[in-house]
Amino acid sequence: MVTTRKKCLASLICTRKYRPTPDLSSHTPKLTHRPIPVLASFLLRRLLPLLVIISSTAENALATQGHTQPEGLYAHQMAHVFFMFAMGLLMYWLRKRGLVKATGWRYIQFASLFFILWNADAFLVHFIEEQTKVLDIVRLNPWHLHIQAAEGFGWLIYVYYVAKLDHLLCVPALFFLYIGLKRLLNTGSVPAEGG
Repeated sequence: MVTTRKKCLASLICTRKYRPTPDLSSHTPKLTHRPIPVLASFLLRRLLPLLVIISSTAENALATQGHTQPEGLYAHQMAHVFFMFAMGLLMYWLRKRGLVKATGWRYIQFASLFFILWNADAFLVHFIEEQTKVLDIVRLNPWHLHIQAAEGFGWLIYVYYVAKLDHLLCVPALFFLYIGLKRLLNTGSVPAEGG
């Protein structure tokens, strides 16, 4: 004998419409609307004003930062090398699988290239600043540095100055990554051969 509760549950299951799950292996359905995720809404409304207030009160915002000797610097330098390797591997697989034919993946490939250049630049700056004793760098105030080179290394001052402008590589990398992900989201396609 079936109790009332079991009858209600059975009728609920039987009357519910059957919706087959879509087969995502052949294609990804295109999004018809773009709801704002709850997390993004929270970040824009609550955390963004807080971050603006905190960042406006910061004393220094340095592009490349120093690390404590020697363990922090070595681990950080190894992370730069690993990140360069990972981005190179990503570029290799994007090209090998022919994904760069799609615009979104092509932009992600450009982002990978700029991330490789940025990491090489940051590696060089850390090496010059903290591992060589060729340059004597004194911060006079937040906007001025006094850089003095050892005898015969005057050219390294210009290399160091240009390398400190690493945001000229990082910002385009982030821009290409954003544009690439946005294009992939708008096209809503996956590779035909599976990835």
